[in-house]
Amino acid sequence: MEMDSHVPYNKIMKRLIISTLILSASIPSWAARGAEGFNDFFVSRLNCALTKDLPDSSSIYRCGDGTITMSLESNNDKFVYEGLCGPVAAANVMYPLCHKKVFSPVDAARLGYFDDLTPGTRMSTLADGLNRIFEENSRYCPNSGKWRSYQSDQGYKFLNHAISNMRSRRSEYGKTPFIAVIKSLGAKGLHYVTVTDIFFTRTKWKSKVRKMKTSPSNDSHQKRPVNFKPVAQKEQELRNSTQFRKITKNNIGYCRVKYNDGKYQKIYTCNDFLKLMRKANDSYGLKLYLSEYNYLLFK
Repeated sequence: MEMDSHVPYNKIMKRLIISTLILSASIPSWAARGAEGFNDFFVSRLNCALTKDLPDSSSIYRCGDGTITMSLESNNDKFVYEGLCGPVAAANVMYPLCHKKVFSPVDAARLGYFDDLTPGTRMSTLADGLNRIFEENSRYCPNSGKWRSYQSDQGYKFLNHAISNMRSRRSEYGKTPFIAVIKSLGAKGLHYVTVTDIFFTRTKWKSKVRKMKTSPSNDSHQKRPVNFKPVAQKEQELRNSTQFRKITKNNIGYCRVKYNDGKYQKIYTCNDFLKLMRKANDSYGLKLYLSEYNYLLFK
């Protein structure tokens, strides 16, 4: 990936790679390893198209709705302990808000943008690191607004806070993405994911278990053919012509949450996404420190 010569670097940012991405970007885990396995509740899992392999063992993907997601093939050194899902989620949300600029999550972690004393990255640390990167790249990032962490014990309050904020600020995606803390998929621990949309469909979801078929050529352990052409899958459910501005008991059955994770884009019912967030507190006695719903917004 070529470095953009127009990006203003300070002394620390000299090693922080920020590039214009013409094609795809981000996420992985807080204090966890592994991301697959807890799939029983998703409505669909869509392939995103591989667009670029990077030298730091990460790959950039573009999803069917034009959003980007980054997949890290391996964690090494201290990152086995630390986890990189926080820096990856941070890279994901920078792209649509900073004129398609993105940083290497590995370089950002090595330079200490998201360092703290805990395994993984605390929400306050992630917010501080993002604000620092936005300030250092104010030529491209919004001059007004800050990343802040929030907690709530009310699911509807969280969803309505998030959906209102997504619609209040313009981004490359039309809606402003945010970062949510969920149960790590396939491991005991927490996981940061990049939520790119909350929307309403025409019909309620009836089946609890339906796993969308995905192309094996998107999996890293498969050898890709020379003429491989990545294809990003698009959502299949039809959207409601009316996109409600507030989630209530009467319409939550039609509500969906879409987030990017590794090579995939996943869609959950809003009720099941709330369950994923609540399950995060089942690990390590975190109910003493975290609320039911934990997330970061740019406001």
